[in-house]
Amino acid sequence: MNVLDACVAEGVRDLMLASSSEVYQAPPTIPTDETAPLTVPDVLNPRFSYGGGKIVSELLAVNYGRKFFDHTLICRPHNVYGPDMGHEHVIPQFVVRMKECSERQPHGVIDFPIQGTGEETRSFIYIDDFIRALLCVMEQGEALGIYHIGTEREVSIGELAHLVARACGRDIRIVQEHCSREAPREDVPMSEN
Repeated sequence: MNVLDACVAEGVRDLMLASSSEVYQAPPTIPTDETAPLTVPDVLNPRFSYGGGKIVSELLAVNYGRKFFDHTLICRPHNVYGPDMGHEHVIPQFVVRMKECSERQPHGVIDFPIQGTGEETRSFIYIDDFIRALLCVMEQGEALGIYHIGTEREVSIGELAHLVARACGRDIRIVQEHCSREAPREDVPMSEN
């Protein structure tokens, strides 16, 4: 609201909102079309707060866009990765875990713990590719348009773990974690493209 109100007050006429693929929560189909319904399955579950916040942001951007902006665009990035992305995402978490496991098991096949079954999938896009796509959307996107920015290639979490291990020059054996770090029951098994 503050950003939208400031744009209106200062005469800014173009708006680009970075939303998220998390707006789908549990999409009806994979790959997911931009017109698929957006839902918050359980407002009491913190798992859905991020996606719910993005849905609210999209609603505000579209409705402000109809009245106050010449050009409003919404992009929904899908699992962007690259340098300096922080440690809150699966790829850097796996790199850190690989380092820790390698220190504990310096030789042979490493037991590599993961949450879930390893069959859950995600569609990743490298930051440089994302930026190129974002610039394309900004230059050619239609007013009030919603655009996914991602790839069509799905990678299972188990396959991702093996890719990280291979990049580190090691072989791993996937071990499902149990107890407190087990995947939340509401975790999304697949991420839309």
